[in-house]
Amino acid sequence: MRRSSGHTLLEAMFAVAIMALLFGVIAVDMVGSDRRSLMEADLARFTRTLTVMAEQAVLRGKPLMIIIDVTEGYYTVYEADADGEPVDLDEPVLDPDVLDKSYIYEAELEDGTRQLSGELILYAGPQGWETSALFHLKGIFGRERWLRLDRLTVHVMTKNEPLFLPETFTELSIHRSL
Repeated sequence: MRRSSGHTLLEAMFAVAIMALLFGVIAVDMVGSDRRSLMEADLARFTRTLTVMAEQAVLRGKPLMIIIDVTEGYYTVYEADADGEPVDLDEPVLDPDVLDKSYIYEAELEDGTRQLSGELILYAGPQGWETSALFHLKGIFGRERWLRLDRLTVHVMTKNEPLFLPETFTELSIHRSL
């Protein structure tokens, strides 16, 4: 009997198939990781804009407003006048931006209203946010994130799991017995 010192063609094809499968799994994981990091960068920009806006309103002592197109993801920050209107639409306080790797699935305000589309306007003043708001965002590949603004603070929170709006503040009157 003669023994062969080489590999058969079948063994070589099997080894190549296993390597191709491993490279395919690695490539898919890298693409998924890249998509996740793009959404995270998108969310970080939006969060940073909201945080800077609220901080600027406190530092300036003047109200600022953000106009968010919930459907398309565009958002722009303007200085607001006493009536809540933009002072100058041609001069935003912060550069306009867009959520391009995620979208706002739903926005909920502390008064219970929910918005799935259209234009949403939020205000920050010298005391912080004028209302609490919760955003449910979805990545273009299905990944979800939640972002919350808390009234009377400059706080903006993001999470990978559902967030809830805090209980609304109720006005308390203290009665002194005479």
